[in-house]
Amino acid sequence: MNRLNVFVCENYSPEFEKVAENHGFDDSIIKPFFCMCENKKKKVDNLNLLQESVDNGYEGLVFCSTHCDIIKLIPKGASFQIRSTNYCGSHIVNEEIINDIIEKGGYIIGSGWLRNWRERIENGGFDQATAKLFYQEFCKELVFFDAGIDIKVEEKLLELSQFLELPYVIIPIEIDELSSEIIMKNY
Repeated sequence: MNRLNVFVCENYSPEFEKVAENHGFDDSIIKPFFCMCENKKKKVDNLNLLQESVDNGYEGLVFCSTHCDIIKLIPKGASFQIRSTNYCGSHIVNEEIINDIIEKGGYIIGSGWLRNWRERIENGGFDQATAKLFYQEFCKELVFFDAGIDIKVEEKLLELSQFLELPYVIIPIEIDELSSEIIMKNY
């Protein structure tokens, strides 16, 4: 069987990596791609990541939102499948839940984003004052879906919350449901 490269946004790659580890998907490897929502300069890096997979003869499975620029970068003739949803996090949490959170002013943060939140804010061109203005303008609280991957998640959320002067909420989730969607071996 060909090796399968599973491409997923770096913001949600820790959850996918955990599923692959828990279920022994030995013929699959999670390949985080750079989030281009905040940094379009990563386009070339992502193109190289995808092309390397093609050049090595690997099959690919891409998890992303329907609006993600990664879809446009998939090389012609690549043996890739795309599983896109309305939101990046819809592969982890039900879309109706995400819609409800957004309607109530929640801003959903992925574990990969939280891991490097200071760098992400800096890459967005913000200092603390401008970040507070920006985030407070469109959201009322920070929302994190906790799959139990990072034991310091609350500490990191507290720092981010204080930095942005926004409250946060942690919603526990089970990533076993994610594994039933991925089915990396039988894609």
